[in-house]
Formats: sequence, C-alpha cells, structure tokens
Amino acid sequence: MLRFPIPSAPKEKVPSICSDWGRNKLFWISNDDAETLDDAWDCYVSDQFGSSEQADYLESMAREEFENRLGKAVAGRLKPILEVKDMVHAPGVYEIRWPEWKDECARRISARLFHKERRKERWIVSARLMCKKGTRDETELYYKQTGFAVQAGQIVDRCRDDGWTGLTEYIPDDLN
Repeated sequence: MLRFPIPSAPKEKVPSICSDWGRNKLFWISNDDAETLDDAWDCYVSDQFGSSEQADYLESMAREEFENRLGKAVAGRLKPILEVKDMVHAPGVYEIRWPEWKDECARRISARLFHKERRKERWIVSARLMCKKGTRDETELYYKQTGFAVQAGQIVDRCRDDGWTGLTEYIPDDLN
C-alpha cells in the first residue's frame, strides 16, 4: 500500500525583534579575534577597504553606516527582509544586512551580522560578523554565508548552555 505524506501548513516565520519597535539589548559573544563588536569590525571588515587615504575615508563612512544600522536594531526599527531576515538553512538564526560599499578599487563590500534572539528578554545575541566581497562566486558566497549562519547558531547555543558567559553588550552612541 502506498503512503503519501499528509501535507501540513507551512510554518509561519517569526519576525525578528530587530524589526519590532521596542528597546532591545545587543550582545557580542567574545572570541579570540574580537572581544567586542567594535573589535569584530576592525578584525573582519575594516582591512578589506585597503590602506590608502581614500580607503580610510570609505571605511569611516561604512563604519558610520554599520553603527547606525546597529542602533536601529537596538531600537527595533530595521526593515524586514531588506535589513534583517531569517536564515532558511539555519533555524532560529537571523542576519542583519548592510548595503554594499565600495573599496578603493571600486569592488563591492558588504557585511552580515549573524545572531539568535531571546524574545522574552529582547536580546540580540550575535556571534559571527562576515565581510562579503563582490569578487566572489555567488555559489561560494551562498555556502560561506550559510556556514557562518549555522556556526553562529551553534556558538550562541553553546554560550547559552554555559550560562551566557563571554557576552559583551553593544550600546549605540545615541543611547549613551
């Protein structure tokens, strides 16, 4: 006798608290390369712009946009899909997305911050910051991005199991 699976309704996606107006807390899980989220920018993204005076200017503009977007995430004002979206192949993981910037050679650069959320406490617990360079093959980029998202989920789960040790809070300048 043939058995057919009974179709079920698709699960409704849970929107990120980054797009739900209200005060969130943003945390970074410290690692050997980056103790804070600012250190993560310096370690993973900053050097990708180059080393000329023009590169320094472009990097400072991108840094300002990076911090602005994080401030909007803390305030719950990010636009779903465009600025924050769930990762299909990493359940419970979201990415905060930045638009493309240009480096000194006019190559595209972007960043993705992968995180999980504790909805009740309104915590955004980030674990991986990825620099996306436009010179990569799209398939390779997809696998790298998915891998980072899965890793971020595992890192956050381990941190939770360890009693949330290693968290550093990111407080945007406009809230200081």
